[in-house]
Amino acid sequence: MTESRKTVEVTNEELLIIETRLNHLKKLQVVRVAHAVVRNLAIIRPMVKALKAANVPSKEYLEFENRRVALLNQMADSDPVTMKPLMMGNTYVVRERKDEFESAMVELREEFDPVIKIKEKADDDYQELLKETVQFEPYMLDFEELPEDVSGTDLDYLTWMVREPTS
Repeated sequence: MTESRKTVEVTNEELLIIETRLNHLKKLQVVRVAHAVVRNLAIIRPMVKALKAANVPSKEYLEFENRRVALLNQMADSDPVTMKPLMMGNTYVVRERKDEFESAMVELREEFDPVIKIKEKADDDYQELLKETVQFEPYMLDFEELPEDVSGTDLDYLTWMVREPTS
């Protein structure tokens, strides 16, 4: 394996995707590939950690979310079998007490209005941050070092860190 490097420029959003894909690739049993994956994770980890830290909600916003979920648990329709709050996928079903729930949510939102506005602004700023580009020099693999039985998905995840074949 030669040490020639290339600079990769990606958005912060793409960087988060790369991290997820590299974590997926850690399962590969080829030493050189696994080594490249771990080295590239080490290269991008500080940037990813900073991005994730920039998106942590405040304690006050978490309190709002906890109270909102408690309201949903309290006012959602009950599953007739389990008697737990009725859910469709990840969404609470609130039909029977819909007006009461909406009224309680208006009050809760009014109580936490400054906190919600700060969170909404932070979310907008974070979306802008995800569009910004970063550069890094990945640890590269030679095409010949890829396992012959690499899956299409794994190959797709590896492509950006593989040098073109020499012949």
